[in-house]
Amino acid sequence: MEEAGTLMDLVRPIGWGDLATKRDLEELRVGAKRDLDMLEGRFKDELGSKLRGLFFAIAGLFIGVVGLLLAVPYLV
Repeated sequence: MEEAGTLMDLVRPIGWGDLATKRDLEELRVGAKRDLDMLEGRFKDELGSKLRGLFFAIAGLFIGVVGLLLAVPYLV
């Protein structure tokens, strides 16, 4: 029993208003889901943009290499 008293002495005193309710947790869940959905949308937009840029860069390199290979016989 003495341990319980020591523990209670160490715990910061709080009132009933400091406790989270189911409603508080639900509001937190809804807010977190909204934030995650927004981040997912931004991530997909950024990823799509980067992939398009990468595709065009690789296509440009490919066209350049093919052009060089076609030009080699005329340069030699």
